[in-house]
Amino acid sequence: FKALKEVPVGTYSGEPIVGRVTGNRVIIVARARLTPEGRFDGAITVAISLDRFSEFYSSIIAVEENSVTLARTDGMVLLRQP
Repeated sequence: FKALKEVPVGTYSGEPIVGRVTGNRVIIVARARLTPEGRFDGAITVAISLDRFSEFYSSIIAVEENSVTLARTDGMVLLRQP
């Protein structure tokens, strides 16, 4: 919310955290909600399980020597599989 309020453009991906409800590792992905005039009006957010990303990437890696990395634009690695 804070990051999007300061710069309300694009999609924001937070650092991995442990979800309060499930106890699973998640990342928060958010987009700013803007008024018709373009002013910040809140944020639309979703918590995405890193375990689900890991399962998905594991299922599409065809060769054992391959790997997949999910990273933010600032270089923070969110997930690496395997």
